[in-house]
Amino acid sequence: MSTQDADSGHQFSDELRGLASAAQALLIAEHRVLDRDLERLDRLVGEAAKNLSDCFRTMSDKLAGQAALLRTQGGGSDDAAASGDIQVLLNTTNQVNASVVKAVIALQFEDIVKQLIGHLRQRVNETEKMMLAMQVHLAGQQQARDTAGMIAAVRACREEVERARDALAAANPARQESMRGGEVTLF
Repeated sequence: MSTQDADSGHQFSDELRGLASAAQALLIAEHRVLDRDLERLDRLVGEAAKNLSDCFRTMSDKLAGQAALLRTQGGGSDDAAASGDIQVLLNTTNQVNASVVKAVIALQFEDIVKQLIGHLRQRVNETEKMMLAMQVHLAGQQQARDTAGMIAAVRACREEVERARDALAAANPARQESMRGGEVTLF
């Protein structure tokens, strides 16, 4: 083999290692950004769900009080028209209360979203772990010209990929597709 061929082979190896290193650095950085965004999403969903829950609880309490007041007013009136109006108000109050109850049930989406966020974070962590391990395996080969060492590093990286693939396959996220009753399928 000529010196020029050897230099070209070394240059190719150097370029390949540089590419792998740059790709790893980018993927690790992107995983960290994704993880931070998932944390923020988790916090925002939790805050929104708490605020909605508090509002619905207050509305439910007010509606229950209003219904009780209407029941007592409706029973004591001699005026048939007033009694009929009170009955209409009582029915409307009960319908609004039923809607509030449905809205509270719909808030269960928070649990589903939090589960999905948790699974996404688990996936991000597994792939980040894989990339960091690959970076360690390849770091020792940055300046090396040892073909056997490079092959061993690549094999170790492949093992990391398989480990990560197995870990990711074991993840079972919530499979919620709809908020309609009876359609909740959790892991």
